[in-house]
Parts: sequence; C-alpha cells; structure tokens
Amino acid sequence: VKSLTLQVDALGCAQRCEMIGELLPNLEQLCLSESRLLTIRDLGTSLSNLKVLWLARASLQDLGGITNMPVLEELYIPFNDIKDLSPLWMHDTLQVLDLEGNLVDDFEEVRTLQAVSSLRELSMSMNPVCKSAGFSRQVVLEALPQLEVLDDLPCGRAVAPTVSKGLGPSSSESSLSVYDDFDASDTDADGEAHEALVDLLAEAPSCGGEPGAVPHFPFREEP
Repeated sequence: VKSLTLQVDALGCAQRCEMIGELLPNLEQLCLSESRLLTIRDLGTSLSNLKVLWLARASLQDLGGITNMPVLEELYIPFNDIKDLSPLWMHDTLQVLDLEGNLVDDFEEVRTLQAVSSLRELSMSMNPVCKSAGFSRQVVLEALPQLEVLDDLPCGRAVAPTVSKGLGPSSSESSLSVYDDFDASDTDADGEAHEALVDLLAEAPSCGGEPGAVPHFPFREEP
C-alpha cells in the first residue's frame, strides 16, 4: 500500500497511531485529516518513506517528530494550532507547506523557513502574524526568496485565488473509503500485521458515527 486515508484518535493514548508506519512501511501518502493528534511524534518513527502528509483540522499543536519523515515533500496542516515552526528547520526535502489557519504570530517563525532551501510553495493566510504591523506578501517573499508560490499564487502576482488543497488528495482521483472497503489483503503486511491494521481501522472514529459521513479521500495502491 502506497496511499492511505483514515481518521484516528491519539488523545489519551486512545489509539496507537505508530502502528500505521510499522504495518505499512512503504506508505508514501497518508491523509489523517479530521483526526485528533496533538503532535506528529504520535505517528512514531516508521514512516521513513512518507512523501505527502495531510493533517487538516486534526487538533495538531506540535510539529516535533517531523524529522522521522526524512523524505517528506508535502505537508498540509491547515486549521490547526501550530505556533512553532522550528522542527522544520533541518528538513531538506520539504517542497510544499500549507499552514493556513494556524496560530503563527511571530514573523521570526516564518523567517526561519529560510533554512528549508527546498521549500517552493507556502500557504500561511489566516495566521495572526498576517495581521501584524508591517506584514505583507512582499515581506514574506523577501524573507523566503526560494518560494515560487505563496498562498496559492505564483510569486510576482498580487491577488491570490481561493484555492485549497489542504484537506486531502484531489477528489478527481478514483477513491476508496477505508472505513467501508479496506481489504487487509491489499496491504504489504501479512499474518498479525493484517489483523492489527484491520483492528486499527475498525477503531478509527467516524464523523457523527455514520459510515456515510466519513470524508471520502483517495486510496491508491501502486505496483
């Protein structure tokens, strides 16, 4: 399995989210939007092949543990409670970062992203820092000259379109809800791993308790 979408509840050790990487070591795309996860550390140390992570509206407060994803290229974490961007300093593969609707209130946090030389796209609207004195799109571009796109708009243009990519994979792709249709035989794991993953998915909370209310994101398996 290369791509997986589900909801988890890691608050109060309700679920052992580190099992995801242990059971699916080849996972490249993971969508946990609408989950409850205070820190990325809760995802453990086994997601070493992960390239894209969605954690929109997941109660996320801490990016600590992001270094356990050494090849991560795209991180979508809109509408959370992130203030500290320092865990990203040493990440040299990150290309896309969606911070829309978080709690970043100090421009120095934004400036530290200079160290992420691979960063090409940044979304940071609706953060408190955007309302601070002296803040402007031009100031951000001067502080982060490596950017090619800021708030969904190519650098050099002035007004951003209203486009959001942070909730999960594109709905235009063929999709499969893991709550309804996940088949353990599709995983790379075997034996106990199959059973453990099915148990983890079965315990994942749904929206409003109804299977049909679960957000429907793509689940893709590549050869």
